[in-house]
Amino acid sequence: MDSLTELTQRIPSFPGYAEEDGRRLSDELVRSYLGERLTDLEYRLHLDDPAREDALESLIFRTEFVNQAVFRTYSEACMDDASAAALYACDARVLDLADAAVKIDATSFDGYVADVQAALDKRDDVMKHIRSLEG
Repeated sequence: MDSLTELTQRIPSFPGYAEEDGRRLSDELVRSYLGERLTDLEYRLHLDDPAREDALESLIFRTEFVNQAVFRTYSEACMDDASAAALYACDARVLDLADAAVKIDATSFDGYVADVQAALDKRDDVMKHIRSLEG
């Protein structure tokens, strides 16, 4: 199954990245999907370590708002099939990590946070690269 099919099965209203409005909504849907599961994780784990609390809060904050520095650079770019596929793969990875949150406990927490940060960073990098295709 390709990443776009996987995304639309998990988020039925996922419009994709073909048009600017769809890009904005798709970005919001992926971020909110992750944010909801991170919030559930926060309530479930009841972290007592301030550093861990801060790390999780930072991730949740990152899901609440569009990254304007990144989004601005690609929102009107000409996206080819390869770039769209790369972004769909990033989104699918983010959803996989979101769904994995239910299995995270105190011993796997730090690695999980690092994986989510890396997935969001990779997603941002792909969006930045798409900008170079404008024209």
